[in-house]
Amino acid sequence: MTEMLTFLRTSQPTTCPVCGARTLILKESPEEPGSPQIHQCLDTVCQFTFVEEEDLEAFEGVNHDGYSQTGNTQKLRQLRH
Repeated sequence: MTEMLTFLRTSQPTTCPVCGARTLILKESPEEPGSPQIHQCLDTVCQFTFVEEEDLEAFEGVNHDGYSQTGNTQKLRQLRH
């Protein structure tokens, strides 16, 4: 399985970090609130798939956009070009 980028859940509806379109939850665990969700972009061209999870560190180590600072910004720049 390909490694997916992980982003932090916010209070806003989830959108694709590559193109900004809304996403579809492909997998979640309803019996475990706060568990990671797998999302796929609804844009038919993009279809980017990623993991979204709760911020257990109460926003520690997060930039102003709400994305985890684990190198995702650099990886997204590469995906956009």
